[in-house]
Amino acid sequence: MNERLGVLDQLGLSQSILYPNVGGFASNRFLDIKDAELRNITARVYNDAAAEVQANGKNRLFPQAVVPFWDIPEAVRKLQRIKDLGLTGITMCDTPELLGLPYLHDTHWGPFWATCEELKIPVNFHIGAGGEIAQQVVWEGYSPQRRLAATSVSLFIVQFRTVMNLILSGLLERYPTLNFISVESGHRLDSVRPGSAGVAVRRNHAR
Repeated sequence: MNERLGVLDQLGLSQSILYPNVGGFASNRFLDIKDAELRNITARVYNDAAAEVQANGKNRLFPQAVVPFWDIPEAVRKLQRIKDLGLTGITMCDTPELLGLPYLHDTHWGPFWATCEELKIPVNFHIGAGGEIAQQVVWEGYSPQRRLAATSVSLFIVQFRTVMNLILSGLLERYPTLNFISVESGHRLDSVRPGSAGVAVRRNHAR
C-alpha cells in the first residue's frame, strides 16, 4: 500500500480511483467461473479486499466495487453491502447483450438501477470494458502494431456508443439522479450536440 501511495506522491497525484483488471473492467471475466455460487462468492471477496485497500489508503485510494450483474436479485443485495463497506462506486458491464443478457435500458435492469439511484452509488463504464467489440471493429490483415493502434482508437468509439445510448435510450429520464461515469474515454458531454433531436441531458448524468 505504501508503495502505491509513494507512486502517487512521485506523480504529484493526491488521490486515485482503482478499477479491476483481473476481473475485467466490466467484471465480465467473473463469468468464466461456471459455478454460480462460487462466482458470487468471488465477487464478494473482491469487494472485501477493495474495502481493505480503501481503509488503508489514507483517504487517497478508492477501489470501485464489482457487482454480480448476471444475477439481479444478488446484485441488488450486493449493492447494499457495497454501500455498507463504504466503497464509492461500482464498475458495470456496458455490453451485457454480448453475454446473453438484455440491453441496459431494458426493464430487466430496473431493480438494479433503482437501487443504485436510491443508495447514490455511481456507475462506472470503463473504456477497457468494450475490448471485445473493439476487436470486431478492426478489419482483418493488420500487422500487430497496426491492430494495436486501431483497437486503441476503436475503444473510444465503443465507449461513445455507450454514452450515446445512455443519453437517447430514456434510461436517464427514468432514473434522473443516477450518475454514470465514462472512465478514461476522453469524452466531453458538451461535445454531444443532439441538435434537432431535442435531447437535454444534465451534466451530472454522464461524465
